[in-house]
Parts: sequence; C-alpha cells; structure tokens
Amino acid sequence: MAVQQFLRECGPSPAVRDAVVAAHGLPASLMMTGGRIDADTMDYLLDLDEPAVDVALFRRYDLPRPERERILAGRLRGGGIRPVSRELLAELNKVIVHQDRDWLTAGAASGDLRVVRRVLERLRLYIPATRLRLLVAVWERGGPDAVREVLAMDRLPVTLRRQTEKLLDAPDGLEQLRTRLAGEADPDRIAAFLAKPGGRPEKRLAQLLGEGVEPPWAALVAAHRATPLPEDLVEALVELPGCPGELLRAGLGAPGRWRNWNSWIEPALKDGTLALDDLLTHTAPAELAYDFLLRCLEERHSGESWTTDEDWRRLRERTAALAREHLGADAEGWAVCLQLLPTFAGTLSELLATAGAMTRMPA
Repeated sequence: MAVQQFLRECGPSPAVRDAVVAAHGLPASLMMTGGRIDADTMDYLLDLDEPAVDVALFRRYDLPRPERERILAGRLRGGGIRPVSRELLAELNKVIVHQDRDWLTAGAASGDLRVVRRVLERLRLYIPATRLRLLVAVWERGGPDAVREVLAMDRLPVTLRRQTEKLLDAPDGLEQLRTRLAGEADPDRIAAFLAKPGGRPEKRLAQLLGEGVEPPWAALVAAHRATPLPEDLVEALVELPGCPGELLRAGLGAPGRWRNWNSWIEPALKDGTLALDDLLTHTAPAELAYDFLLRCLEERHSGESWTTDEDWRRLRERTAALAREHLGADAEGWAVCLQLLPTFAGTLSELLATAGAMTRMPA
C-alpha cells in the first residue's frame, strides 16, 4: 500500500518510477492506473504495451479515441500486433452502450474478428463508411473467410451483405471494397449526408462523431457557401473544436445556441477564429451583440481582457464607417436606432442601416 500511494500521489521522477517498476514488476505498473494520471505517466503506461495495463486504462480512463482504436486492434505502440486479450474482450461486454457507445465503435475497424463480433452484437453502425471500414479491416487481417463470418451474423444492411458476398471470390475483391470505402469516406459525400434536407441533422452529426469520423470542415464550408446549412446543424457544429470561422459567423446569427458565450463564442474570440467586428456584423439579435461587446469592453477595463489594441481599433473603424454611412449627424436617426435596439431581430450593422433608411423616408 505504501508503494501504491507513493506511485499515485507523490509524482516520482521518471528515474525513481522506473526503479520502483523494475523492483516490483507488473503490480507496480498496475498501481499507477488508479486515481488521476498526468499526461507523461499516461504515455509511460501506454508505452509499456502490457495487456493488463492496457485493460486497466481502457476501463478507467477517457482515453483519446486513437488509443482506444489501437488497443482494440491489438496494435503495439512499439510496433507489431498481438491478439486482443480475453480480459479486454470482457471489458467490451461491460460497456454501457447508451453512455459510452464510442468505446465500442472504436473497435469497428479493429480487424480482430472477436472484437468486431462484440461491436456488431451490441450496437448498430449508422455510417456507411464505418461499415465498409469494418469489412476492409477484417478482410485485411483474416481474409475472405473472416468476412463471411461477419456477414453471417446478419447485422449489416442486406444490400451491403449481398454486394460484399459477390466480391469474396473475386481476385480484386478486396481492392473493390477499398474503392467503395474511399467513395463513402469522400468529404463531399459526408458533408451531403450531414446537410441533407429533413430529419435531424444534429443527430446525424452525433452518429458521425460517435463512429470516430471527423467533420469534413472544408467540404462543409463549401456546402454552406452553395446553400446555407440547416440551422440545427450549424448550432451543433459551432460547439466542436476546429470549427472554421465561416461557420462560427453563421452560428452567431442562428437562433438557440448563440447565447452560449462561454462554450464557443469567447474561446473563438480568444484564439482569433472570430473577431470583435464579427459580433457587430453577424450576431443577432442586435441587443445580444451589444451585450457581448459590452462584456468585452468591461473585461478590457478590468485589466483581464484577452483583446488587443488592434482588435478595438479595427472594431472602431468598422463601427464608425457604418455610422457615417447610415446615420451621420442625424439626431433623429440615432434616436430611432436606440428605440429599435431592444426588439430588433437583425445584427447591429443591419440596425444602423434600418434606422438610417427609416429617417430618410419621405414624409
């Protein structure tokens, strides 16, 4: 117990840690898998390529998906491959599907027939590319006979099973399957799947992410330029790391999640994906944009701001240009602007244009 507490809580140096493990062997390594683990210790434990340690980490920690996929494929960090242990297979049987579904889908492309069986027995795969990736991996690792066993489970769509059965005896069957996978994994095809009319696009996105497929950002931006993406999809995309600025700006005007300042608007402003003047020209309703800008200004006055002098110079120039264009020195226009602010549904820039147009209307 003293060794266990030392390893878990005292943060020994790598040299001391290695000496303890050398003296106590596998039990010492397993002791380190309890409690909180820093990134260096996690890397150290994963580098061991020790089956019992991998099982403990798989069970107790929210490992990055690539690590889960590697462990469930039996691929070693040090190179090579090994059969997936019986203990790890038992862990897959314990996974609570509605809670940790992605722990199972991480095994879809394992190629290990026993892992794939458990994945297909316990859940349905929604994304065509995931199903094909599963079949390709099984074929690459176990040959066409292993694929026949998967198809015999009757857990894949009928059309896919029939198409795959025709390829099993073909000399280039595996290559044809890979070609189909490349077509289904094409970014434009995935973007079209997410943006198709009807249904719940945010649910399709959740299915995609749950099966380990990253959003095809460039294809989604291109699709949005051609035809604006569904608002529900945009509202879900803006919450994801790596969402491009063009989609974030679209999200500023979408109803619903635009109020979520802390989860995506402020972080995007901090990392430069959004700019202060984006709040001026894209956030709706106008009063919300005003509140956001006021919040930024208060943080700046408090000395805790992440905004720069250049950010504010650019915002002042943009605001002044809009004011000169639409209102100038027209006191009536400014009064109308203030009267409209609490209920105006558009952006602040649209508010200035509307107030100016109203006061220039002939009597």
